[in-house]
Amino acid sequence: MSQMVSNLLFHPSFLFSYHDFRKSSQLIGVFHGTDHFFFLAALVKAIAACVEGADVGTVCGQIDAFIDEELHKTFGNKKSKKLERGIAFPCCLSVNEIAGHFSPCPEDSIKLKNGDVVKIDLGAHIDGFAALVAHTVVVGGKAEGKAAEVVLAAFNAF
Repeated sequence: MSQMVSNLLFHPSFLFSYHDFRKSSQLIGVFHGTDHFFFLAALVKAIAACVEGADVGTVCGQIDAFIDEELHKTFGNKKSKKLERGIAFPCCLSVNEIAGHFSPCPEDSIKLKNGDVVKIDLGAHIDGFAALVAHTVVVGGKAEGKAAEVVLAAFNAF
């Protein structure tokens, strides 16, 4: 079963199956006349950063900085100067038994290990329209035993 779960989680079509997120992003893009969907780029960047030895606090900070930078690049012209924009939901990497919203201070941070189940949450807002996204990954790409069953159950519930 763990090989099936591993294949499922890392299949490219699975990553881009966030229909609700994409609808929200398209609404923001249409409302502001842009096709810049950096929210998805931030998620892909966060997934790529979830490797063995990565510091959770550092990864969260890097993803938040990326979102902030992209927001100001995309919506930084004179026309959108008064436009409210920013991080709607700071990047959180909740590891294993941590239920959610883990974005630690540097002194409370932990390092990721192979086999850790990591729940990624992040989001931004543009003029009051929020786009949030979440994804679950297994560090090292292979889940076994109960971790594989939990990830498969979460996928089937989607």
